[in-house]
Parts: sequence; structure tokens; C-alpha cells
Amino acid sequence: YKVELAKQIMMLAHKGQTRWDGRPYKVHPEKVVEILKMFGITDEAILITGYLHDVLEDTDVSEEQILGNFGNDVLGLVQELTYNTLNDEQYWNKTLNLTGRAKLIKVADILANITDKGAKSNHFILKRVKALQLIINPEVLSKE
Repeated sequence: YKVELAKQIMMLAHKGQTRWDGRPYKVHPEKVVEILKMFGITDEAILITGYLHDVLEDTDVSEEQILGNFGNDVLGLVQELTYNTLNDEQYWNKTLNLTGRAKLIKVADILANITDKGAKSNHFILKRVKALQLIINPEVLSKE
């Protein structure tokens, strides 16, 4: 029930928004959740957060709404995954410091982003590939 509610809230929140390739924005969080399910994830909070991971930075959904509907656990995960405007170093450091459950969602988010249709710059792809490397092998930073 709560996972479906999260999907409905996401669809309403992102209504009228489009991705860089012109498709409705909702296809991105749906793809994130699809990837999480392909990983075998059944944790309700992770799936809910998969749908809601962009709402704080891209919509009018408030922290209070997330808290009231889904509780502290989901709110905390969504807050962790809210990146707003970060330079590359800040993006990588924030990714490196995510909790384990948030890292699962971030991996699905990155995979969804880099496999989306539409032209993407080399910088866009390389920034996310490095973030994946940091999640998989945090020592990659000390090797640079």
C-alpha cells in the first residue's frame, strides 16, 4: 500500500515535468524502482525512496509530507539522496558518505540515468561512473 502511495505522490509531484530527452519525468523514478526490484530488493522503505528520491530537490513535496506519509526512515533516505546543486567533488563526497541502503538507491539512480535515452555529455557519464566506483570501491579516492 505505502509503495503504491509513494508512486502516486511521485506522479503528482512530477506532473508536467520532463526529462532531458522530453519524456515525462515519472519514467525516471519508475526505472529506479524497477532496477531495485531487479536487484531483488523488497525493503519497503527502499522502494518508497526509489520513487521519492528526487521530490525534495525537484518538486514542491515537503519533508513534512514525506514524514507524515512514510516516517523518519524514508525521510532520512530521501534527505540523503537530495543533492540539489553540488559541484563534482561535493557530489562524489556525498555519494561516498551515503549509508548502505541509500547507496543501493543511488546505484539504481545512476544506472537509470546513464541508460536513459537521449544525448548525454561525457562529463555527465564520467561523473556518475566515478560515483559508482566510489560506492563499489571507496579506496579509488586514495589512488588518485
